[in-house]
Amino acid sequence: MRTLNHVLASGVVEALQAQEHVLVAPSGGDALCDEVEAIIAPALISITPHLEERRDVHGEVTSTFGHERADEAVETMVEQITERLMESDHVDDIFAEDRIIRRDAFRAIREILMEYIRGEIEIDDEPEPSDGFEVRLDALGYVVSTVTKQLDEQTLSDSLTRAAESVGGTVLGLDMGKGAATFDLLGGAEVGRLALEEAITETMVALVDADIVELPGIEQVLGVESGDLHRDPRLVGALERAANRTKQQTECEASCIVVDAHTLLATLTPLSAEAVAEAELHFDVFLARLEEELAALATPGTTTTDEAAASESDRAPQSGARASRKRSSSRSPASSRKAKAGASEKPARASGTGSRARRGHGKTNGKKRRAKG
Repeated sequence: MRTLNHVLASGVVEALQAQEHVLVAPSGGDALCDEVEAIIAPALISITPHLEERRDVHGEVTSTFGHERADEAVETMVEQITERLMESDHVDDIFAEDRIIRRDAFRAIREILMEYIRGEIEIDDEPEPSDGFEVRLDALGYVVSTVTKQLDEQTLSDSLTRAAESVGGTVLGLDMGKGAATFDLLGGAEVGRLALEEAITETMVALVDADIVELPGIEQVLGVESGDLHRDPRLVGALERAANRTKQQTECEASCIVVDAHTLLATLTPLSAEAVAEAELHFDVFLARLEEELAALATPGTTTTDEAAASESDRAPQSGARASRKRSSSRSPASSRKAKAGASEKPARASGTGSRARRGHGKTNGKKRRAKG
């Protein structure tokens, strides 16, 4: 079936290859076109009505595609295509800057759509009959799997409906026992599955960020032995850097807030099944990062935390405020650590001081971005 979606996707990939902007992996051309088509398909729903209007316009035209909304939708679509190329496993290398890729992708799309408007290309835009396709929710990653299991049927159905509508689809059914949902989408699973799965993931993450659903994690109260650093304006940045460094190393969200001048509250939330299995070790990594950052603040003459972290990487800090772990009065006395439902990372706020924490070792799970030429 020769659809406008497929013609556009193939045209973009071929244009970028012709300009030698991208090096497509061997035998990866069709798969890359499918990825691009999955982005184009839902976007065209808001574009094609304006293309039909443009066919009937005579005289001066002030919009490239017949309406400003259509222009904006194409620009957004081009941004998403560019991002997909950077991350795609079917692209071996990229030899052009983002702005060049966006420019030439836009030109390719514009040329094809103008031909479509003028009736110069033959396409079949009638959707194929579809009984829908199934998506196993627990196959979409740890966060989606965990969140969907906590929601009641009505809330989950509403959330999946929002996700499907965002890419031009509908929910046909939901099987709570099976942990799967059936969807209908323009072009079917072959065209729209990737975009739908990403929309589902974004919707579930939004529920976590809004504190509607909580993920299990670790929470630790740290007792501060010295309160000298709470007046340091750099403290907020130090806590945030420790959290960010931990996330880069461990696939965990981390945050540290100040309860009072003598107490910090450190929280770590694993974002994958592997991170859950090593949560204790990852929490020790977070405490070590906090220790390094805060020790750097307390060391006279220290101007950057990166230098402090490098010099302290294999040994305990020799100076700086110390903090001991202690139980919170609001927690069970059986343990100062607990599995905590709480997923969204709260902004680091500071009016406290340093932490002395034992070290652990976490694996590195940073995602590599493809180098731009």
